[in-house]
Formats: sequence, structure tokens, C-alpha cells
Amino acid sequence: NPARHTPAKLAAANYFSVTMETNDAKLVTLPDSSRIWLNATASLRWREDFNKQDRSVQLTGEGFFEVNGHEGKPFIIHTRDIAIQVLGTKFNVEAYSGEEITRVSLVQGKVKVRAGKDSTVAAVLKPGFAAAYYNDGAEMNISETQAGTVAAWKRGAFSATDLPFKDAVMRLCIRNGYRVTWQNTQGIDKNISVMFRKEPFTKMLDNLCYINRKQYRISDRQVTIY
Repeated sequence: NPARHTPAKLAAANYFSVTMETNDAKLVTLPDSSRIWLNATASLRWREDFNKQDRSVQLTGEGFFEVNGHEGKPFIIHTRDIAIQVLGTKFNVEAYSGEEITRVSLVQGKVKVRAGKDSTVAAVLKPGFAAAYYNDGAEMNISETQAGTVAAWKRGAFSATDLPFKDAVMRLCIRNGYRVTWQNTQGIDKNISVMFRKEPFTKMLDNLCYINRKQYRISDRQVTIY
């Protein structure tokens, strides 16, 4: 079970904030009893007056949301590139700052996803579907998804769905406290989809590098891909 996390109050800005400092999933419970699991390196913040007039949070990184329904108070998640409006539902959000893509994968309920730059670029998702948005794009790409892999990271597993190889490597390494240096960049922009059960870091990195015919070495928390 994920550990519960106590948010820190940012007094000057009247915000509460949670920033992940470990590799394990953390559970955050908001004032409306909605629950959010944060993946490694993720951060979440919300205003002190959350749930008084509206319910709005800001996410960087990856989180799985279980949002309680509240008539008249839609729950809105803001990321760098998109806004997600929900009433009551379960869904996963991938919004890593170093990546070009943001993905929302719906497990239960209904959500509306819109681009931050252009609110006409939007989609309404049904369960079993995901919306992917590239930060320089003009459309939402909708695809089917599997509920079992959407938030496998909550159980310590690792998954990447239609993600560039370089981003998958970065996610895995950063989640485990490693930096990455690239000496071989051939083919690293090619998208991959993988699902690894919870295993030692080097075993998962072995499997990931095998897909792209890469090798690696590790020294002082530094992974070099060659």
C-alpha cells in the first residue's frame, strides 16, 4: 500500500504542495476526499481555498486520480499543456516536464481534455480510451488503452505506452534515482510499448535496452547508454 503524504503549506502563495522525494507511490487525500497517487518525481499543488468555490489542482509528472463527484464543483487538473475537467472518475495523467507528450487514460467515468493553448482542441473520453496531446500539436490523438497497465506503477511495475524510447529510459532511471547520459542516440526517438512487473532496476533496464539494441554502464548513480 502506498504511504500517505502530508502536504506542505506554501504560505506566501496560499498554496499547499506535495513533491515526491522517494521512488515509491504516495497517496494524497484532498479536502474533498478525492485521492491522488503520485509517481516518483511528481508534484501536486492546490490553493488553500480548494473546494470552497471550485476544485483545481496543478500536476507535474504522473498521477492516478480517484475524484469524488460534487455537483456544481467540477474537478480541474492543470498541467503544462492541457486542462482536464471531471465530475467523478478514475484516470491516469502523464505530464512529465521533459517530454513533449501529455496523456490522459480513463479507467472509469468521463473526462473532458482540452489544450491549454487552444480550448477548441479538446476531446471527451470514455472508459478504456486515452487522449494524447503533443505540446506543438493541433489535435488530441485518441486510442484504446488497457486498464491493467494504466497505473501499474502504483504496484511498483513499469510501463510505457507508445512512448519514445529515450523518454521511457529517462522515466525508469529518474524514478530509481539515476541520471542518464547518451553516447548512442540512434533510433531513440522510436516509440515503444512495454510492461515490466516489479523487478530490480537493472533487470528492467536490461529489458528496455534490449528492445533498442543498446548497452549501458552505471557509475555513481549515472547511467550511460551506448
